[in-house]
Formats: sequence, C-alpha cells, structure tokens
Amino acid sequence: GFVALLSNNHLISVARYDEPRPKELAAPPEGDVHSWTLIAPAYTLSRSVEVLLSIGQTIHVVDATESEDRMLDIGPFTHISVSPNGRFVALYTETGKAYVITSDFQNRLSEHDSKSKIPPKDVQWCGNDAVVIAWEDEVHIIGPNNAAAKYFYDGRVHLIAGMALTR
Repeated sequence: GFVALLSNNHLISVARYDEPRPKELAAPPEGDVHSWTLIAPAYTLSRSVEVLLSIGQTIHVVDATESEDRMLDIGPFTHISVSPNGRFVALYTETGKAYVITSDFQNRLSEHDSKSKIPPKDVQWCGNDAVVIAWEDEVHIIGPNNAAAKYFYDGRVHLIAGMALTR
C-alpha cells in the first residue's frame, strides 16, 4: 500500500492495491511538515500503518485513530528513517545532529554531531545497526554506542536502500 500526505497535512492510506479503499488517518496538528516517513503495519502494536511527521520541534505519530505528540524538543527534523525491523528511528536535525532512538520514543540510543551546515542528501539504514548519512561527497556511518566513521569521496555519493534476500 501507500500513504499520501495532502497539502492540508491530512493523510490518506491505501492498504492494498488490488482492492484500493482510501482511508483517512487521524488528523495531525497544523504546522509545516519538515519531513515524514512511516512504520509498516508489521512493526506496530496496532498492526496498522503509523506515520511519523516532523512538525515544529517534535514528532507526531499518526495512525488510524489518533495523532500523538512524542514530546521531543530537539527538532525540527529534516530527515526521518525507520530501521528495516521497525525497532529504531534515525532523526537528523537542521542543526546537523543525528539521533537514533527506539521507535516507541522511550530511549535515545546515540547522538552524532555532523558539524555540517549543509543538509544531507539522504539518511538510510545499513541493516538494523547503523545509519548512513550522505552528502554529495561525504558519508558518515553511525553505529551503536555513538560509534561513528567519516568517509570522503572525489565524486558524488548515492545511497540505495535494499534488503538481502535468502532462499
């Protein structure tokens, strides 16, 4: 399925393509959406899609029945990325800081200051243990316990998210 963000911040969800039945999710608060992503139903307690919206300094989690403010004060977030297993969320701020938190927003696991005034092109997960932040010619890899590595390249960098398949 998919979720569409409308110009009035309302969210429309279509769970299945073979039987498309658009369904409006709970109404989020007003304000500019800086970035957004979703957590697939397989990884939520409600077993329905959850949308993470960066509005103001915080994240709002919107599902079919409610919109809940996660009471963060470290945003706004220019990038939000959910780990492949749905357990972790990477947040990147306008000030160049990256945070890895649990998807229930109860624990902050790591923090990284990129010291970059330029917003990255992309933020993706590498497996479930590391976050990759990419600019045009620079990559930061953030691992568990605030571990970090920086790489510089002569040409442009492109991240491609993917999953390994086994038989």
